Amino acid sequence: MTKRVALTDALTGATEIFAQPPWHLEGIRHFQNGDLVKLVHDDGTTRLIPIRSCTSGLFERFRDW
Repeated sequence: MTKRVALTDALTGATEIFAQPPWHLEGIRHFQNGDLVKLVHDDGTTRLIPIRSCTSGLFERFRDW
């Protein structure tokens, strides 16, 4: 079953939808002014997406990833 999550980049304001597969969650790092989500594609591409700290439920959205 494909799992999807929408993430809005804090710097650009662009929202993208990522699906697993082919994207896999590598980690979420919490910082004082926001969170950084690291996703890795099956082809080896890595994406680091800065998320605003006011984003509620970030960990909940990735619970099954």
